This record gives sequence, structure tokens and C-alpha cells, in this order.
Amino acid sequence: MNTEQITQPVAEQTKTVIGESFCFHCHYPSISGTQNAFAYYEDHKKQQKELYKSSIPIAIDTNVLLELYSISFKERNAFLKFINENAHRIIITSQVQTEYMRHRISAIQSFVKTLKEVEGFPKKIQDSLKQTFDTALSQLKSNGNRPIVLNDMSDVPNLLKDVREFLEQHKFEETFVNELEQKFAPLAESVKKGVADSLGKAVYELNDPVLAALSKTTILEKLSVEEETFLRERYDALMDEFNQNKQDINKKDLYTFPGCGDRKKLKEGRDPLGDFFIYHELLSYMKNKNQDVVYLTNDVTKSDWIKPDGKPFNHYIVDTYINTGHMLYIFNARDFTTLSFEAVAEVDSSESDDSTEDALTEPVEDVPTTSVDNHGEQADASAQQDGGNHNDNEDADVNASAAEGCDTTIEASQRQEPMERDNNYSYLRDVSKERFMQELETALLWAESYGDGYVGKDYFVYSILGHKRFHFSSSLRMLDALVSEGLVVVADEEHDGHLVKCLKKAAV
Repeated sequence: MNTEQITQPVAEQTKTVIGESFCFHCHYPSISGTQNAFAYYEDHKKQQKELYKSSIPIAIDTNVLLELYSISFKERNAFLKFINENAHRIIITSQVQTEYMRHRISAIQSFVKTLKEVEGFPKKIQDSLKQTFDTALSQLKSNGNRPIVLNDMSDVPNLLKDVREFLEQHKFEETFVNELEQKFAPLAESVKKGVADSLGKAVYELNDPVLAALSKTTILEKLSVEEETFLRERYDALMDEFNQNKQDINKKDLYTFPGCGDRKKLKEGRDPLGDFFIYHELLSYMKNKNQDVVYLTNDVTKSDWIKPDGKPFNHYIVDTYINTGHMLYIFNARDFTTLSFEAVAEVDSSESDDSTEDALTEPVEDVPTTSVDNHGEQADASAQQDGGNHNDNEDADVNASAAEGCDTTIEASQRQEPMERDNNYSYLRDVSKERFMQELETALLWAESYGDGYVGKDYFVYSILGHKRFHFSSSLRMLDALVSEGLVVVADEEHDGHLVKCLKKAAV
């Protein structure tokens, strides 16, 4: 008896065409549909750590891919390992592919340019030392010539003169100059070698590990001409509604849609529909594959993927569910991976489709007049060292607030932690015990799966927590407390020829 099973060809599922009955809507009149969407969202959401080894498809935004060319090679390699090991479930929309290929070469060239500039920083520091002396001498002279000093402080002019003469005599004595050169020479040589090594890794237009990793992923088909034409008309209609309601803070959120944050591009003659196309490509994929999707983006300052407080837009939840029967979970890539995505040097991203310069920078009438608590998750750790210099206008407040990580699975009570009362910068905050342990657990999981297998104390405090706007001193105090409680262990380990203080969760 023939035991071979006779298989029948499976008919290919008909692709859902984007149109009036399958597209983004801000409002739905269905009670049951809305309730079912919220229930589905709550029942199926997962923490980042649960997603690392799951089978849920992951879509990656253009900004994440392009930023891989500007970050440290250590972070880049960790993310590439994640892509390579999960290529079977990573999807790249056609729109993202177009944007990535358009800007890939310029991203590489920008990185090469900034690396060359890094090579000169030791010489710039030496020059700044001399400039500091010259500035001080100028200030001594100008203050000594003030009428109040000359006329009413008889002793001060002579004392200023003594100080000025002392600086002029000793500012760059031969001994000091020689010792300074001896100190800076090995630094300059080491930086030069490091830049040369990095340039050797960076110049890979024909042998690009980022391109190679992405080629293993699933690239979605381009939208049809008819679908794009419909979406352009739909975008214009949604934008009209948004503009009519944006000045009312209670209505603005209700009319927000993916891509409305790029409206400034219209004034610049650039196409603002990138995110709108991406959203609908993902809708189509979710519908046809009958699956939820996780979306990783660093483009969160425009507040059109998530709200400024990091929470999802409720009408996005309803829209994705009613259209697809599934859910799009949006994550900040910095939170999902624990990588900082901090550029090793400044790069000009003004030409990028997802440039952060496209953040809300419209006239004041487009910005809420009430103050916004800046509980952002993407703070640059260097801001804790530079005195917190930042623009104090309303747009800056909105953008800083919008920078909060978009882990939509973190409860509000965890996100809205109290500000540190005794720090100098209002945008920094204390880290709670629960949040510290949550971030450490995520960092350990990421390091074990895609990193070097360990989490360094300094990297965790200054890069991971610091970039999420947790005050350094607060984090260090919390670490000491957790060590005292026996929940965290700090162990000295040797890695890459260096002794590193590594953090571990204590064995229970």
C-alpha cells in the first residue's frame, strides 16, 4: 500500500488591497470593536525580554538602520548579531528599503569624515589650553579697566596687574611646554591609531556587514501605484483634520496619525509620507500573515508613533486591530536593545528621511502652552556633565518629553517615576529599585544573547541608565543599596585585557 500522502497545492492568500475599507482611520463608531481592540492589546503585550527569542515578526525603521553606521563598532556588532540570528522574523518594509538605500553611502561617508575629525582632538585640547590663558588675561585686563574698579577700589588694579604678570610669565614656560608635549604625545598617537583602525572597518561600501545582514531579512513588496495614490489623498484628508484640531490640546492627540510629525517636509518640498507608507505596509503584512508585529524605531521625537509620555495612541490600537485582527507594538530601539545608539561623533543627518530635525518645530500655535514634564528616556548622558545646556523654548520641551522610550508594556507607574529632588537638572530623575532591576535584567539578557556576555558597571550606569535620563548619582546610590540588600553583585572580571567591574543579579 502506498503510504505517501498526496498533497494538494495551497492556494496563495489574496493580498488585501489598501483602500477606503482598509486604511488608517482616527475614529471608529464600533463599541465592540473598540473594546475588543483594547482587550487584545492587554492580553498579548509582552516585555522586551520575552520578545528576544520569540517568533513575533520585528520590523525595523530606517533611522535605526542608518544609525548603525554612526555608533561604536561594539554596539553595531551586537545589533548585527541580533539581526543575523533573527533574520527569519525581521521584516523591512519597501519604504524603509528605499530610504535606507538612498542614504546608506552618505551615512558611511559621514562616519568616515567624523572619524578623521576625531583624530585632531588632542591638538585642539592643547590649543584650547593656550586660549584659556589668553582669555583669562583679557578678562583680567578688561575688569581692571572698569570705572568702579579704577575709581573706587584703590587696591584692586595693582592686585590684578600682579596676577596678570604672573600668568604672562608662567603660562607657557619651556618646562611646562615640554611636559605637556610628553603627556599629549602618546594620547595623540593612540587616537591616531584608533582612528586608522576604525577607518579600516568603516570603509566598506562594497563589503558592508549591515547590508549583508539586511539581505537575509524579509523585504516587503512595494505598494502599488493605485495604493500610493489613494494614500496620498488619504494623507491630505487626515492632515486637514489634524490642522483643524491641533491647537486644541484635548483634540490634537485624537487626530494624530503616522506621518503627521513630518508635516514640516511639505514646506521644504520634501515628501512627508514615509511613515504613512510604512504603517500601511505593516498593516497589510499583519493582515495577510495573520500575525502581530513589533516595530523598532528611534524616531520618537515627532510624537506621531507614540505620545510624548511614551504611551500608545488609543486610536492606533483600535485601528490596527479592526483592520487586521492583530496588534502593532511600537518600541524605542534604545529600550528594546539597551544599546545607546549614541554616535561616536556628530554627523549631519539633515538629509535623512528620519532626521531628528524633523521633530515638532512648527510655530508656537502648534505647541501646547502648558508645561510638559520631561520624563524622557533618551537623554544624552553627556547632558549630565555639561551643565544641562538646552533650548528653553516650548518646542524643545515637547521634543525632550517626546524622547521618552516607547516600551508600551511598561506601566505608567514605572514610567512616571519621581524626579530627583536634589539634582541640578530638571530633566533628570531618580531610578527606582524596580526600574533598576528591570533594566539590569534586560541588559543581562541582551548581553548574553547578542553582546559580550557581561554588563559593565560604568556602561550600565552611564550609558544605559544615563541615556534614559536617570541621574548618575541616583543610579550609583541605588546600586550600592541593592548590593547591600544582596540583590546585585559587583564582580571584578577580565575582559579584552582589562579588569572590568561587572554587574550580576544575585543568585536566589
